[in-house]
Amino acid sequence: MNHEYSIRFYCVRFLVPGVRKWLGSGTKVKETQQQFKHECDSGCHQPAKVFIFGLRILGDIDLAFLHIVDLVENLLYSTRIEEGRMTLHTSTELVGEIIADALAHIGQKAAAHPITLCCEDDLLLVRADAKLIVQVITNIIDNAIKYTPAGAAITLTAEARASMVEIGIAD
Repeated sequence: MNHEYSIRFYCVRFLVPGVRKWLGSGTKVKETQQQFKHECDSGCHQPAKVFIFGLRILGDIDLAFLHIVDLVENLLYSTRIEEGRMTLHTSTELVGEIIADALAHIGQKAAAHPITLCCEDDLLLVRADAKLIVQVITNIIDNAIKYTPAGAAITLTAEARASMVEIGIAD
């Protein structure tokens, strides 16, 4: 990796968790926003409205940072694959946990789509690089969310096929 990109990547990589810690979780920001909105509605103070607007902007910044990190990681993985420097870190993983991690990355983007998981076995195991599989599933679900009309269902399936596991994503 080029030194310039390395510095940029690590700045983003270490800045985002700090900003997220400072902001709190997205849920915490929403709860605080709702609490101040309620106070504003009952007393209608201008500073509270400004604060609510600030919380909304900070929440948007948080989501933008996560999106930037995802893009940078995708570019770095693509570069490593193209240069033949990709190293897989495989381990035995629960498929359900891999899918849960991918859905956690999607977060609130999935609000407009009911997402259903159909897994034939709760203890379905796979030997894989979980981080990469999470990234692949996240990218496919993200595309399904972007290009599927609001309200349309997205279904994830996972089932054993001989000595492999097949994960399907359909919209």
